[in-house]
Amino acid sequence: MILLIFTMEWLGINSMLESFLYDLIEDKSGVSIYQIDVEKNDHLAAEMGISNFPYTLFLKNKEVVDSFAGLISKKKISLKLDQHTR
Repeated sequence: MILLIFTMEWLGINSMLESFLYDLIEDKSGVSIYQIDVEKNDHLAAEMGISNFPYTLFLKNKEVVDSFAGLISKKKISLKLDQHTR
């Protein structure tokens, strides 16, 4: 499972989202997180049709299986991870 976070460096909620995600994957093997700064890689967000930031994609076997925009609760993120890492 790969989590791609499309973000902008100056967004204030990045640190909270990062904290949630890293806490949640700590005990899950095979889950990696990558951040994409859309100000440096705007073509990637455009190709994916992403215009709200931060935007998190859940990729499994190279396919998008889930996503969310902005910041959602740690519990909701945990449920999404559990659903897709079984």
